Amino acid sequence: GSTGQPKGVMITHRGICNTLYWRQKTFKLTPQDKVLQTISFSFDPSVWQIFWPLSFGAQLIMARPSGHKDPAYLIKTIVKQQITVIALVPSIMRVLLEEEGIENCQCLKHVTSGGEALPIELVERFFERLKLDNVLVNCYGPTEAAIDATFWRCQSGTDYIFAPIGRPIANTQIYILDEDLQPVPIGIAGEVHIGGVGLARGYLNRPELTQQKFIPNPF
Repeated sequence: GSTGQPKGVMITHRGICNTLYWRQKTFKLTPQDKVLQTISFSFDPSVWQIFWPLSFGAQLIMARPSGHKDPAYLIKTIVKQQITVIALVPSIMRVLLEEEGIENCQCLKHVTSGGEALPIELVERFFERLKLDNVLVNCYGPTEAAIDATFWRCQSGTDYIFAPIGRPIANTQIYILDEDLQPVPIGIAGEVHIGGVGLARGYLNRPELTQQKFIPNPF
C-alpha cells in the first residue's frame, strides 16, 4: 500500500465480482477481445486482468515473465496478437510511448492506468502518439478496496496537472470528509473515505488497526 508497510487485507469474493461486473458493464469485452496479462499476481490488478476475460468469454494472452518491462517486446506482442486491452503503470507507459512502433498499436480499445499518479502531460503524449480517443482510463483503488474504487476516462485539453481519480465504480460510495467526518466543500482538502461492497472486511490479524480504520458509515 501507500504506507510502504506490508499488510494483509481481507477482500471478499463479492467485492471482486462487483469489480469484474462493473468492468464488463462499463467497457464491454467481447469474444474477439484479447487481454494482455502483464501484471505480477502479487499486485491486485492482475486479478481483473486474468478473471475479466475468463469470466466473459474474451481471450487472455499471457506475456512472458518480466515482459512488461521490455517496451519493444510489449509493442511487438500487442501488434502480433492484436491485443485490445492492457494495463500499464504510468512509469511503464512513459517509456512505451517513446518506443519506435507504438503508433502501430491501433488495435488497443482499452488501456487502464493505475498504481501511480498519472500526469496530464503523459495523457497528452498518449493521445499524440496513439491518436486513440476514449481508450485511456485512470483507475484508483487503495489496498483496502477490491482492486478499483474510482475511475476517470482520460481527456485531452484539460487544465489538470494530474489525472483525477474520477467517480466511484458500481456499488461504491466515495466521501471527502474532514476530521469530524463531515463532508468538505468543493475545493477544500479532506480525506477520502470509501464504502460499498468492494470494501475489505478489515486487516488480517490486526483487529486494533481494523477498528481504527474501518469505521461505521456516518451517512
